[in-house]
Amino acid sequence: MADIYVDAGATIGKIKPLNGMCNAPQARTLKYWQRAGVPYTRLHDSFLGLWHVVDISAVFPDFSKDENDEANYDFVMTDRYIQKVLKSGAGIIYRLGETLYDMPDVSKITAPPASYEKWGRICAHIVKHYNEGWADGFHYGIKYWEIWNEPDGDIGKDDILNGTFKGPAREFYRFYAEGSYIIKQLCPGVFVGGYAPCAVDDPGRYEFFLGFLEYMNEHPHALDFLSFHAYADNADKLRRRLKKIDEGLRNYGFEKLPLIVTEVGYFWENRMWAELGRDDNEYRINELVEDMRSARAAAFYACAMCIFQNSNVIIANFYRTDYMTMWENLFTEAGSPRKPYWALEMFRHLRDAGDALKCDCSADGVYALASGSADRCLMYISQYTGIARRYDFRADGLKGEYRMSIRACDEVRNDEILEERVVKGDGALECQLYLRPCSVYLIDIEKTNAPAKE
Repeated sequence: MADIYVDAGATIGKIKPLNGMCNAPQARTLKYWQRAGVPYTRLHDSFLGLWHVVDISAVFPDFSKDENDEANYDFVMTDRYIQKVLKSGAGIIYRLGETLYDMPDVSKITAPPASYEKWGRICAHIVKHYNEGWADGFHYGIKYWEIWNEPDGDIGKDDILNGTFKGPAREFYRFYAEGSYIIKQLCPGVFVGGYAPCAVDDPGRYEFFLGFLEYMNEHPHALDFLSFHAYADNADKLRRRLKKIDEGLRNYGFEKLPLIVTEVGYFWENRMWAELGRDDNEYRINELVEDMRSARAAAFYACAMCIFQNSNVIIANFYRTDYMTMWENLFTEAGSPRKPYWALEMFRHLRDAGDALKCDCSADGVYALASGSADRCLMYISQYTGIARRYDFRADGLKGEYRMSIRACDEVRNDEILEERVVKGDGALECQLYLRPCSVYLIDIEKTNAPAKE
């Protein structure tokens, strides 16, 4: 069998909206968002709190006040921020929670709310402001509302959380259950989910995850989707995380629950998380940052989208796009695209081409997806860690003469034409493709006498 195979006559559903981003575009990056057709953006760490937007403590600054009085809400900056997003055409996943940023007393935003039901009512009023016009608001129809972010970031002794939610694990379960239930009761038309674990497959965090599911089974709650985060530098870790999540959900009766990856990032996994807290390794961190912005990172992002397409993931968002820190790996400080951006932009063509096609890739370190029809078939290929060589390619269901163009993002190209040729198929088309590692390819096979596009 060929290394890479597609059946242009076998559709298998839709290409999912997996090339999402996080936060809002800037003036100079807006056109690139639109070019990539960004389907969704997740609002969290919005300008790292410098604008003090999106967070519950930004919108409702004084928790002691009456949550039913619109005068106690401050929507001004968040309104402006969301309008920037909507100008791009992207949908929104609004994170209901807090951003951790440098402040004298971080416990003000990590301590459990004084009343979980009141917290839920505050969130419901935010939903109503943006979807139902409450408090001189809007009718944006924002579907996805995500509760919290990485409560499992730091699990200490006796399951005490010491990260974004400071308290016992079971207290977080109660907070999520009661808050989500109130939001869903008051705003039944939206999807409420969470809880955005940072590394759900790590042993201690997996126990936290199972405890969360067990608690949800025993208490009223709303869980329309499970969000989670995926930072890695290899495909096996992504697969393991998905497998562990699937196992846990199945064991507790949530096997049909949609998954949303609200943060995806390329990150070295050789104990580098601990390195971030040191002050004597700036050169090592600089190497990491450069690699996070490289063609290798772009190929990883493409690999991740191929894996997510063939899973229960329905949306994926790549972190991040609006603030110039080490995590800003899609755009430069001036707003021009870096290599990883092009992996997301090239994926847009795959989504636009039509239904997903049956596709298989048996080559180590190479991942592929396909969409379209017998008149025009597109292949999206991540050559992440495979060997540089010629790979056998076969496309069934193609008969006649076709124009084949091969576009690439690699060390020297940004979604640029690498090769064009005329090929012929007699029910099947066979050829060879030379693929180098750390590269993303878009293969466009279009019939020469195909009907004109409208």
